[in-house]
Amino acid sequence: TFISHGCDGSFNINADPSVKITENTADPDNPPVFQYAKGQSKTCFNPVIDRHLPHLVGGLDVALRDIEAGEEILDNYLTLVSSKADWKDLVKRLKEECKSM
Repeated sequence: TFISHGCDGSFNINADPSVKITENTADPDNPPVFQYAKGQSKTCFNPVIDRHLPHLVGGLDVALRDIEAGEEILDNYLTLVSSKADWKDLVKRLKEECKSM
């Protein structure tokens, strides 16, 4: 299943339902702290968690609301970043992509 980014908070799945940040509210120079499984904090700079990031993000997403049959599945790509450089680039790219929609 291909999952797109949900622009302007339109995402309907995420690993952390408490995350409300969008490409419009994200600061490219100030990566946030996200919460992952078992309440462990994860910043964009933790190399131990970064090595395991594909495993963490690969199966922990939950539906944030009821998803109707045939509805597109949208995630918040901002929660999938694994480095400071990637964060800045991703925020910039998502802002550009979402403007064109």
